[in-house]
Amino acid sequence: PKGVVYTKRWVVKLLLDLSGYTPERDLVDAVAVEPSAGNGAFLGPMVERLLVSCRRQGKPLAACQKSLAAYELNEQRADRARELVIRCLIEQEVDTKTAEILAESWVRTGDFLLDAHKIAADFVIGNPPYIRLEDIPEETALFYRDAYPTMVGRADLYVAFFEAALRQLKDDGVCSFICADRWMRNQYGAKLRELITSGFAVDAIIEMHNADAFHDEVD
Repeated sequence: PKGVVYTKRWVVKLLLDLSGYTPERDLVDAVAVEPSAGNGAFLGPMVERLLVSCRRQGKPLAACQKSLAAYELNEQRADRARELVIRCLIEQEVDTKTAEILAESWVRTGDFLLDAHKIAADFVIGNPPYIRLEDIPEETALFYRDAYPTMVGRADLYVAFFEAALRQLKDDGVCSFICADRWMRNQYGAKLRELITSGFAVDAIIEMHNADAFHDEVD
């Protein structure tokens, strides 16, 4: 699908570790958002870590229903993400009914950019889609531009994902994305750079130009 590039597991582990989304912490009472679930590259390891955290604290799995929110615009991919969650939980000896309830609660078929303002997040972690505005239906593109002022010029859609993620963070929340870095230098990234430098702190930037980070070869 256009704009979809899947991330390798070692990169996912790196981002989760850097974000502090680790099973030693209380992940049950935190809210983690995966804005573009795709094939579940981030979602699977996040579920694994949440389950370990829950068990370490002796909390019931029902307490985790609001701990994760994973968005997927495509209905078929969203169904596959739910199936992945169910398999992951059953492999960890969670009963099928509970696994299905949690998968339905965690994976949302919908547009992250429409819903982000509804959730205050401790973590927003993932690989936002790379889609040029000219490849998006005009009415949708106009809505995105109106809702996300950082989308100026010929901005790629991932710029809106950054803005949405940052604005939904709690005061001590963390956004961790693997993405193209053109916005850090070019004209269409100016408003996003201004947003970040005026209201947020950058903890780490890791250049991965020569790393084999994705399952497909990308620019």
